[in-house]
Amino acid sequence: MEYIMSYFLLKLKKIRIHSLIVILSFIGISITLFGGFYASYKIQKSELLSNTIQNNMVYVSKVASSIDYFNFFVTRQISKSVNSLFKDQEGMYLVENELRSFFINFNVFNGFFITNNNGDLINDKGNKYLLDNNNIQNILTKPYDADSDIDAYIIFTGDEPSLVLRYPLKFDSQLIGFAFGIIDFKTESVLKNIISDHYHTDGSYTFLLNNNDFVIYHPDREKIGTKKITNQAIEKNKLKIFLKNKIDFSKFIIINNEGDNFLGSSVMTSESKFKVVIYRPIEKTVKIMEETIIKVLLNTFIIGVIVILVIYFFAKLISRPINQLAEEVYFENSQGLKSRIKCINAWYFESSRLKSAILKGIDLVGSQIIALEAETVTDSLTGLYNRRGLNKLILDLNSTKSIYSVLAIDIDYFKQVNDKFGHGVGDLVLIDLAKIMMSLLNEGESIARTGGEEFIYIIPKKDEHYVINKAELIRSKVAEYKFNTVGSITVSIGIATSLVVGENKSDLINNADNALYSAKRLGRNKTVVYFDE
Repeated sequence: MEYIMSYFLLKLKKIRIHSLIVILSFIGISITLFGGFYASYKIQKSELLSNTIQNNMVYVSKVASSIDYFNFFVTRQISKSVNSLFKDQEGMYLVENELRSFFINFNVFNGFFITNNNGDLINDKGNKYLLDNNNIQNILTKPYDADSDIDAYIIFTGDEPSLVLRYPLKFDSQLIGFAFGIIDFKTESVLKNIISDHYHTDGSYTFLLNNNDFVIYHPDREKIGTKKITNQAIEKNKLKIFLKNKIDFSKFIIINNEGDNFLGSSVMTSESKFKVVIYRPIEKTVKIMEETIIKVLLNTFIIGVIVILVIYFFAKLISRPINQLAEEVYFENSQGLKSRIKCINAWYFESSRLKSAILKGIDLVGSQIIALEAETVTDSLTGLYNRRGLNKLILDLNSTKSIYSVLAIDIDYFKQVNDKFGHGVGDLVLIDLAKIMMSLLNEGESIARTGGEEFIYIIPKKDEHYVINKAELIRSKVAEYKFNTVGSITVSIGIATSLVVGENKSDLINNADNALYSAKRLGRNKTVVYFDE
């Protein structure tokens, strides 16, 4: 071992300074680039999965809305025909003929028939789905659940599954029978197109469950009519994934299906209580990003090679004075040696410049990472600090040993805004509210959005009178403002002030939240100050 170390040190002494500079530069740049790409990959992957989940939710919500509209259209047409044609039991034939003609001709259903309250068919002629099909008899005798007006069942004609939707027939609010619409998955129909046609090219697929979690549509026909099974081991595994990534578990699920990991989202339809589910492969979702990262890495490698060549050239220039000094000493030419050494002695300054150049190169890559980190502390919708930015802000305040106040601000009845006008309008309300508060910012004050409609307003080094006035100013400005589409809204505000330097920030924010809850209980549109009892 001692021999190896001696040999290494001997070789190290023979390395020229420009080679040493190039080697150190390569190591420094490689470490910095690797760290930068790794951080970029982690953040972009998290953002990509988050956006994918949001897109999944939007997509299945639109499909669910389309199914609700379809059922609304069918029930309205059924109600119209019953009210106009039904007078007695003989009128059931007229109702059946009109509805069958309408639904079949317009591809609403592939088959249609109706029964009376006892499950007796009104007209069993000319309906191929009623022939040699024992499943039909089971469906005709199914009990009626008043809490779910629309029921879904699967029948099999041979080996081919078909979906049967049962709708109640009511006249003067009295149940007089049932209408059955059949959707053959081999034949075109309106509902089949709604749930089966999509434009995903990444292996995603959509399927439909009834209110008993039976699969009533699936791209794989063998799974139609089966009951959805949850793997408990998978449930525990996916829970760990959610907790690790701090993602809201209620919004989506991760399913391990036949060895593949999927991002899944589901939405329940409002009328029929069907569950629309979409699965999207995680591997294909991330693959495009990974390919982009590789392309960037290759381009960066080329740029890195150019940088190394430039460094090598300048290293040769920097080492030239040292070589001249070595030559002067080696040849022992004493005549004029002192003056020549004084001239060459400037190489220390040049080596210092080289060090600065390397540091600037590292700083350049480091600045990209800092810029990337800055994005992680900003709320993308409002431009305010997010929760991570708030934590950093409070840490900075605590490090300066400042006393500060916290205003916990929450929009009153914001859920009603989203439910009535949609999340798009809700987002515009959040943006306008952020602008109002930002217009009231004074020096040293900061705002963070910590949740859907929740904000934290930080006021350092101000007395209680100033803080209360600022809270009231925010509350009154919001109440006076006319928001597009929504009109007027109000906010409730809770105030808490640190009484000692370095008070725990979690306790302070919790105190402000408690004051906010008091404002809510007092009727909302109020400001409440927290007092430690």
